[in-house]
Formats: sequence, C-alpha cells, structure tokens
Amino acid sequence: MPPRPLLTTAPAFLVGFAFGLGKIIRDCSLTCNVGFELAPLAMLSVALLTVPLSSALLRGSASLGFGRFAARVAGAVALGFLAFRLATWGLAERVDALRAVYLGFFVWLGAVGALLGPTVKRGVAELHRPATRAAAFAWSTAAFVGGAVVGSLVAKLLVPWLEATFGLGYMAARDDLMLLIALCMLAFALVLQRVARLSEPGSPTRDDAMAEALPADDEMESLHVAARVIRETPVLRRLAGVIFATGVAESLAGFLFYWVVTLEVEHADGRTSFFADFQLWLNGGTFLLLLTGSNRILDRFGLAIGIATMPLALAFGTTFVVAQLTLTSIYVVRMLEGILEQSVYGQGLDRAVFSVPTPHAESVRPVLLGLMERLGRGVGAIVVFTGYVGFSMALRPTAVLYLAVLVAWFLGAISLRHQLPRPHETQSRVRPTQGSTEP
Repeated sequence: MPPRPLLTTAPAFLVGFAFGLGKIIRDCSLTCNVGFELAPLAMLSVALLTVPLSSALLRGSASLGFGRFAARVAGAVALGFLAFRLATWGLAERVDALRAVYLGFFVWLGAVGALLGPTVKRGVAELHRPATRAAAFAWSTAAFVGGAVVGSLVAKLLVPWLEATFGLGYMAARDDLMLLIALCMLAFALVLQRVARLSEPGSPTRDDAMAEALPADDEMESLHVAARVIRETPVLRRLAGVIFATGVAESLAGFLFYWVVTLEVEHADGRTSFFADFQLWLNGGTFLLLLTGSNRILDRFGLAIGIATMPLALAFGTTFVVAQLTLTSIYVVRMLEGILEQSVYGQGLDRAVFSVPTPHAESVRPVLLGLMERLGRGVGAIVVFTGYVGFSMALRPTAVLYLAVLVAWFLGAISLRHQLPRPHETQSRVRPTQGSTEP
C-alpha cells in the first residue's frame, strides 16, 4: 500500500497537471474560436451546472463511499476529455459546430473543477487526523500548484514540437493535449481507489479518531443539510458571503482579461504560447509563495487578515489598471489574483472552514468552496453580460465596477477578524478543531 504522504500529494499533483493543460486549452479556444463576448454566458452556465453536480457529489459519496465514487467520477472525466478531442477532430471543418464544442468545453471544465477540487481536499481529510490536516492541506496545495507548473511547461514545449514534427496546425496541436489530460485523469482514478481502500471502514490503517471526525449520517451528505448548517452558523454564513464575492470578482476579472487579450495579442498559436506563459508564471509564483511562507503569514497575522490580503492587494492593483488600462497592467493583476488565491487566500479559507467547531466540515466545505464560489461567478457573469450587451459598457467602467466589488469583498473579509482565530490563537485553535467537534 502506498504511504499516506504519497496518497496526499499524488491526487493533487495529477489534478493540477490536468488543469494546468486544460486552462490553456480553455482560454485559448475561448479567445480564438468562441469570442470573449460569450465568456459571461459560459461562466453563468458553469454556475448553474455546479448546483446539481455538487448535490450529486455529496449523495454519491454517501451511497458508494467517498473514494469509490470519486474514482468513478475521475474515470468519467477522462472519457469526457477523450470525447471532446474526438468532437474537435470530427468537426474541424465546421466552424459553427466547432465553436459550440469549445464553448461546451469551457463550461464542462469549469463544472469538473467544482467536483475535483473538493474531491482532492476531501481525500486529504479522509487520510489524516484533525491535528495533522493543516500541514496535509498545505502539502496538497503545493502538489496541485506543482502539477500545474509542470502542465504549463509541457504545453509550452509540446505544442510547438507537435506543430514542427507532424506539421499540425496550432488548433490540432493544442487540442491533442486533451489526450494527455485523459491519461492523467485515469491515473487519478487509480490513486483514488487506493485512497478508498485506506479510508474504508474496517481498514487496519484507518484511524478511529479520523473516522469519528467524518460525518457518519447519510443526511450529512445532502446539499440541503450542508446549506442549512451554513445558514445557521454565523461565521460560516459570513465566510459564504466572502467566497460568493470571490466568485463575482473572478467573473469580472476574467472577462476583462479575455477582452484585453483579444484586443492586443496576436491570433492563432500566439495565444496558445501567451496563455502557456501566463499559467507558467502564475503557478510558479504560487509555488514559490507556498514554499516561502503562506502559512507563516496566516500564523503571524491571523486567518481573517490573511483572507483580506487578497482583495486588498487586488484593489491596489486595479486602481492602477483603471488609470492605465493596458495588457501589462491587467496581466499583473490577473496573475496576482491567481497567486494569492492558491496560496495565502486558499490556505486561509481551508483553515477557516475547519476552525469552526462543527462535525459537518467535510460536507460543508464542498458547498462553501465549490458551490458558493460558482454561484458568485454566475452572478458576476450576469452583471458583466448586462453591462456589456445591455449598456455597451466600455473597458474602463468595467474595471471601475471590478474595483467596487473588490472593496466590498475586502470589507466582508476584514469583518471576520473577531470570529476567526487571531495570530496568537492560530496554532492553538485551528489544528485541534479541524474536522472535529472539540470546542
């Protein structure tokens, strides 16, 4: 049986690798084949699709067991990537049909992300005792980002090689990355099967303390019950509002980014290389920050301040964007957003959720960090679509609107400072209560 550290990091690395490649295909095909104007529609569709998928994830985990159900989901995702590659190959000469396929791929990848992200985190919770989960989540996040770095490097090197060696066009070479992602997802499914064996009831390697920390009743695995727990717990309710604001800001930032890239970056393979470089720098910066002290920042300043760091930093950056709206300025803000979201902000949210003394943490977390963010993105997409289509809003007013959302997001995050562990309490309160019922 593989050791637990490997089973903690391997799934995250594989998902990070897959999405490091998938986001490059998604962003390039959106700006090259679909058109940035349809980005809000795609984001809204992701949000709507996330609701039934989140419910299916919770109920499937209850009926089949987390590991077994997640392994089947991963296998289905692998087949999905293969099906999209076959569709883009078969419809290569039909522009309108191909455009619809790429739009569907954008929606599908976003919805899959809402499933696989919480799945990886749930696997960590299954494998580790509450006292060791903070470190395990940090290593899992680092593995995810490391996989994304490798995926970005592979895309940057492999696409030009396929073009030069086999004479493929940039679209065919780019879309062939889906085959590599499918293989990666199959490997992910195999690893999850190992996790299932290690965490199933009666396993000699399963900790009794861990078993008690996990929700035992089937009703805990329902979307309705998780939503009720959030609604009735004041700190979780505030966290839900902050995460919702995160999604709204993400939709606005993404639309601004796609808009500026469409205007200023050359078409064809120029955008494939551009997005590969962007993901490489973004994930490389995130990995460096994770290694050099994201958890130290949270321990020093407290979880609420750590969470508020992201909207505050983005607000300062966006102020410059409003004054000098260029590709470089929005590039830097978008990269700053991605780096902080995966490091200080992401780690802070993980630890904040598990610092709340509730036995339902593993059921609540997918709803908070999966569903609530996607719903926020959906609302943000409606705002963007209404402004762009209904009122012909220009770039700079959209940037100003984004700045206003960042200010509201920061105020919501800083309001948590009295409800989340403070600097001197971070070590004493967060680690003992992660996923447990201890006060």
